[in-house]
Amino acid sequence: MSQSPSHRVPPTSLEQCREVFQRSRRPEEISDALRRGELVDDQDFDAYLPQLLRFASRQYWTPIPVATLVAGWLAETGARRVLDVGSGCGKLCIIAALVSDLSFLGLEQRPHLVRVARKLASRFAIEHQVTFRHGTLNDVHFEEFDALYFYNSFAENLFTDDEHLDTTVSLSVERFHDDILRMEAILTRMPLGSRVVTYHGFGGLIPDSYDLTRSARTRTGTLRMWTKSRMENSNQYWLENEGITYFRHGHADDELWQVKAPNVVATRTPKELVRDDGGVLAEKVELLSDPDDAW
Repeated sequence: MSQSPSHRVPPTSLEQCREVFQRSRRPEEISDALRRGELVDDQDFDAYLPQLLRFASRQYWTPIPVATLVAGWLAETGARRVLDVGSGCGKLCIIAALVSDLSFLGLEQRPHLVRVARKLASRFAIEHQVTFRHGTLNDVHFEEFDALYFYNSFAENLFTDDEHLDTTVSLSVERFHDDILRMEAILTRMPLGSRVVTYHGFGGLIPDSYDLTRSARTRTGTLRMWTKSRMENSNQYWLENEGITYFRHGHADDELWQVKAPNVVATRTPKELVRDDGGVLAEKVELLSDPDDAW
């Protein structure tokens, strides 16, 4: 949930918000432009969000250029049904559905965001391709999907109180650990050929049964697609060099994990796997690097 790029300075007052809404394109104009492959400013879409959510858009919702790239990658590789884990206001699902034939389910823990997403889907006349569900990781069958999308979905648990989107859900470091461990286990059980797309990282370790098949640097972060190429996992893992990697809190000190990077396999204890910005990983592990140029 890192800050996302924007083409214009975001509005900072209610009056500016009104001005942005008044000059924004209509939903059908936005939809038609996207389908023609034209550039659409994020503020044109965000104008249809409730006021407080417009202010949060740059940090919490996937930017339009990234969403269209996600749709292109997944469509090219034959995906059909996509799960957005932590879909928020539904921006990724709606934009990606508008530019593809993909079907999306957005899983979101905040019920008011689910309501907003459903209204947006109706306003953009895309309800036949997108569905939004209130729930957590316990409320979906992951194996029913060809692809999973993460915009650093669990990182808000590690934000300070004033950085949280709101106070309507319980957030904590302990929940971060639990959700990451659960999601890592789910990834190991996903069917062969499953795709996992991460923007600003996943936050956890990706089993080495997945291969990095696409990557692109944006102005503020890296988009990656991982494809499951084999069912067996060798207990080695890919570690992305973005996203918070606050691993294995509370595990036995003598438990060892293998972190695999392109040219190095390094064994580390849980205590040493702390944070990307904590210095330990940067010193001891050559983190995953991507060949593509920034765009």
